[in-house]
Amino acid sequence: MHGDRAYVLGLDKHITDRIDLYCDNDEQAKEQVRRQLVEGHVVELWDLDRKIATFEPARTPEARKVVQQHIDDLREIARKLGKPEFS
Repeated sequence: MHGDRAYVLGLDKHITDRIDLYCDNDEQAKEQVRRQLVEGHVVELWDLDRKIATFEPARTPEARKVVQQHIDDLREIARKLGKPEFS
């Protein structure tokens, strides 16, 4: 199981959030990012110091709201699991 990280980038290309992913391989990690995180944000996917992919989204306010909701949902799940490093 890989310990990949998805970095959400702001408009200035600085990291605004980090999401830890636990997937069996790079393809699963990429699919999870595509499905849950890309809408409205640039997201970089990394496995330690190896960059796996960069995802460029369509930039709409509605998409940003969806992404923020996904991030909030993931943080809530992490909080319930007692994983403060996700918060």
